[in-house]
Amino acid sequence: MILYFTGTGNSRYLAEGIAKITEDDEIISINELMKTKEGDTFKSDKPFVFVAPVYAWKIPIVLSEFIEKSEFIGSDEVYLIVNCGSTVGGTYTYAKDDFAKKGLKMKGFAAIDMPENYIAIFKAPDEKKADEIIAKGRERIIKIAEMIKNNESFFNRTNKGYGKPLSIILNKPFYRITVSSKGFHTLDNCNGCGKCVELCPLNGIDLVDNKPVWNGKCTHCMACICGCPSEAIEYKKSSYGKRRYYLRDKF
Repeated sequence: MILYFTGTGNSRYLAEGIAKITEDDEIISINELMKTKEGDTFKSDKPFVFVAPVYAWKIPIVLSEFIEKSEFIGSDEVYLIVNCGSTVGGTYTYAKDDFAKKGLKMKGFAAIDMPENYIAIFKAPDEKKADEIIAKGRERIIKIAEMIKNNESFFNRTNKGYGKPLSIILNKPFYRITVSSKGFHTLDNCNGCGKCVELCPLNGIDLVDNKPVWNGKCTHCMACICGCPSEAIEYKKSSYGKRRYYLRDKF
């Protein structure tokens, strides 16, 4: 069973690659589950496979909460594949603790560089550079998927030394100071298509008078701003003029 949480398509793409190579037809979008459930019960005879982005040097808080409220039966092992723009901090250590609380022990961990999407602060790469990064990520996920298929253990880029202090120092302040829906707004070219409402995993956007209104539920996944077909959403002034990155390609 493969479960993924995604903002702008990177984790979905990698999860599809794992599913294709391992021939696992149980691939589940946690985004879709979050819209209707706080948690769920999952059963798998083989190790669970989670694919997720790194947010502020941990897996997303909303994903940790979803795991906490879910039950996992059958296998007691889990693989975690994360994608990031650069460093993963203490992601491995904290995720290992999250899974341990649910009776799951880590079978493998790997981090894959994928194109940056966090345009609230950073810049997304241009199309050529993004394609190069995706191609390298594809090569890595093929190798990792083969190891998962063969039931092998692997632990890559765990950053056990300096990683955990980085997450301790920066994760909570980052969420407290930066992660908010207040900065999102629409431009005049918004046509009220509702794509942002559809993409938000937290039901954090309502369509009012044919315009999106952010209701405070936000994890800064960038799905709304990067997935808008009209590029009619901005975040404060920091996203102006920046390229949107949303991976729609199938693996």
